[in-house]
Amino acid sequence: MSIPFLPGFSAPDNRTTFYKSQTISNPNAALKYASGKVEEEIALPSLSSPFGQRSIKKSGPSAPFVPAHVTFDKKVLNFTAFWTEDVEKGKSRVRQGNLYFFLEDSTIQVREPKVANAGVLQGVIISRQIIPKQDELSPPLQINTNLPPPKGARSGVTYYGAEDLYVGADVNFYGRRMHIVDCDHFTREFYKNQFDVDLAHSEPIPLDPHTEQRKLIDKPLRTTQPPSPDKAKLKKFLERDGKVLRFFCVWNNSDDLYGEKRKFILHYYLVDDSVEVREEQEPNSGRGTWSVFMKKQKLPKKFTGIASIHAHTKPEEDFYTDADFKIGETINVFGRKITIKDCDPYTQEFYRTKYGIEMVADSSVQEQPESSSVEHTIPPHSGFGSEEDSLSTCLSLVPKAPKKDFHKMAENDKKILRFTAILANGKPLDQDRRFVVSFYLADNTVGVFENGGRNTGIPSGKFFERRKVKHPERVNAQAPGRDHKDIDAQYYAQSDFYVGATIEISNHRFTLTEADEFALKYMEANPSEFPSADFDITINKLKELMSKNVSTSRQPWHERFIREDLNEEGKVTSERFRAIMRELKWGLNEQEIITISRRFDIDDNGMIHYPSFLKAVNKI
Repeated sequence: MSIPFLPGFSAPDNRTTFYKSQTISNPNAALKYASGKVEEEIALPSLSSPFGQRSIKKSGPSAPFVPAHVTFDKKVLNFTAFWTEDVEKGKSRVRQGNLYFFLEDSTIQVREPKVANAGVLQGVIISRQIIPKQDELSPPLQINTNLPPPKGARSGVTYYGAEDLYVGADVNFYGRRMHIVDCDHFTREFYKNQFDVDLAHSEPIPLDPHTEQRKLIDKPLRTTQPPSPDKAKLKKFLERDGKVLRFFCVWNNSDDLYGEKRKFILHYYLVDDSVEVREEQEPNSGRGTWSVFMKKQKLPKKFTGIASIHAHTKPEEDFYTDADFKIGETINVFGRKITIKDCDPYTQEFYRTKYGIEMVADSSVQEQPESSSVEHTIPPHSGFGSEEDSLSTCLSLVPKAPKKDFHKMAENDKKILRFTAILANGKPLDQDRRFVVSFYLADNTVGVFENGGRNTGIPSGKFFERRKVKHPERVNAQAPGRDHKDIDAQYYAQSDFYVGATIEISNHRFTLTEADEFALKYMEANPSEFPSADFDITINKLKELMSKNVSTSRQPWHERFIREDLNEEGKVTSERFRAIMRELKWGLNEQEIITISRRFDIDDNGMIHYPSFLKAVNKI
């Protein structure tokens, strides 16, 4: 008993699918009704077979149904056929094309391949469609095709099928009587496997009179063969192509007004006996930049002047050949007497092999003395602008901007070596003046700033504008006619700046007394540029000086450090250490003393551990 469908009495629905099952199906044109587990089949008229109804099956599974359009999809029978057309009275044309039969719907298409200059429209002659039979020209094959009937077929009309198409058959397609002469391999195999029919061999296609006539018209006319080239000339080309004789010549017309001796190079091309003359350009000769004196052409032996424009015939000329060129011979180059004085090694070998002549240079031909080169002397700087800019006007007509080392500028940007300095002129008024000398590593420029003290009457400010400064000793050592490439060597370099050095800027001599921490570390990191900042070189120099002066042994001077060590800690201040080293007068400069004191300042607090220093200098 079922539960009434009332609120509160409904049972939960546990279904997962809610579709409605199909009860009627149509496999292989038989109507099947499914009622529970029992299936019943009802026989119906076949919709796809022309051979009547299918039998009724009471039970058992049926074979899988495959539609005809799937079985014969993309399967086409390909036949070759020809037909004739009347074009004029008594004249006809033979046309050929391909006949395609589509098995999936029994449709036929006729396509004619395109031929150049055919004179008629070609391509698809009959579009894909079912074609009715108008008259039966050839009997059909006695086969059972089992193919589906054509779609859209009218009752009472017969249409062309596979049984009507075979090699040797005649068909009538809308008034065109076509004769099938061949088919492709697939078509032959299909008839063999499906219908057990062997199609006949291919038949020849008659020739088309219009096509044959076009072939005769399009065929190039046969002309008489041109005369063969001279074998000797061809042999000469094959053997001598790219081979050139080279002669060195002189044209001396110094007897004429403003005459001179000029050098030329004569090229003789063996392949066609042509001659080319080029001039050897001398520097500063005042002539044009072109070097071709006579373009490549045959050179006549006799030049009688320019031919008249009224002359109707060209006189016969005798041209120069390789046999006419010898050392010492004079060649007439359109009225200019050019003398051959020498040739290259290949030309010498050529004349030695062909003519047995030794081509030796003619020593009688005197060469023009070479002009003495003028030494390029750079004038002194005028003082306006930078010297590099002034040099550009001395080196070329179009001045160029001086080149800068951008790699060096980028690497050393904002890196400055700063030193405190005093004037070394001995004047009492300048003894208390203090300066800061800055050397810029990016471009090797120098700037000076003065620190004016209180109540000195001298204001603080820029003392010297930043620019490159020449070293006076290097400028005096340079020759007057100096080369512009060495101009940078005259300026102060970074190796010229260290504590104790004296530099001259605008006739002011400065002595560098102190350096900032960056400058000291930079000098110690680059000992190749600053030997005074190299501890190993400095300590070895001190040992050598002490060994030469025996009186300055350990007895007289080591007690000075002990007297300065009031706390008996083995340390003295950096100022007292440097003062004692200066008093001993061992020949060390101020930078070398600073290098030693910085090495033995173990704690970086300005206290020098002198026992370590004494131990180092006694290891000789």
